[in-house]
Amino acid sequence: MWNLLKEHVSRYTPDVVENICGTPKADFLKVCELIAETSAKDKTASFLYALGWTQHSIGAQNIRTMAMVQLLLGNMGMAGGGVNALRGHSNIQGLTDLGLLSQSLTGYMNLPSEKQPDLQTYLTASTPKPLLEGQVNYWGNYPKFFVSLMKAFYGDKATAENSWGFDWLPKWDKGYDVLQYFEMMHQGQVNGYICQGFNPVASFPNKNKVVESLSKLKFLITIDPLNTETSTFWQNHGESNDVDPSKNSDRSVPSAINLLRGRERFYRQLWPLAAVALERCGRPGHRHERRRDPGRYLLTPA
Repeated sequence: MWNLLKEHVSRYTPDVVENICGTPKADFLKVCELIAETSAKDKTASFLYALGWTQHSIGAQNIRTMAMVQLLLGNMGMAGGGVNALRGHSNIQGLTDLGLLSQSLTGYMNLPSEKQPDLQTYLTASTPKPLLEGQVNYWGNYPKFFVSLMKAFYGDKATAENSWGFDWLPKWDKGYDVLQYFEMMHQGQVNGYICQGFNPVASFPNKNKVVESLSKLKFLITIDPLNTETSTFWQNHGESNDVDPSKNSDRSVPSAINLLRGRERFYRQLWPLAAVALERCGRPGHRHERRRDPGRYLLTPA
């Protein structure tokens, strides 16, 4: 296998890389040297990728190739090593793995639409065709994957005679992704929403519209370790908290402020609050001095 790999990549010389990719030869060799140096007992390397690789026209090849490089260097399974995907939300990968998207099935397969009334039409539309002769086509096994899934769903009830239970699956008429769902919610077409591990009020661009949409629900269930802006949207705090503690004489601030010297730029941001706090704590004989320069309390030992 090692010799076959060397033979395959031998054609991709630094000159060829520069010609195809546009990367200067010297820069390419420098990167190769830096990566190769990590194949040592006291070093390792981690490759982090996001949508730049994932959504590239040959993204899967890029990621697979980098995994091969890491295996060759011995950087897989090492602390701080490996090939790691970066995601904007921790739940996204699990969401797609489990088939929780409105048009997906478990295992990255598609839920049939109303335009696919029978099994053969569905499989034909879902199974990719190789563009080149001999091209690797992993998802050419889609029919096998689908039958295995139906057997997992329905057991012995799924047979070739009933199209492996294809007719038992719901068929979608249009996409019901989260943006479409919130648009329907805004139009009053949704009664309830179960929100798990997601904070749409903070995630979507139009916060006001999201809050208006949630306000039209009959019920909202949030499943999250902590309260979020979505779970407390009904409190309607507004755009900001405009309370100025230094001008509010009715508030009690039972706090003591003790800061080190030499941080005056930081102190000045706290002076109005510190002045009120020190007054509430009962510093005798300093009331008028505080009004002249409240920051002196912070810079002068008690």
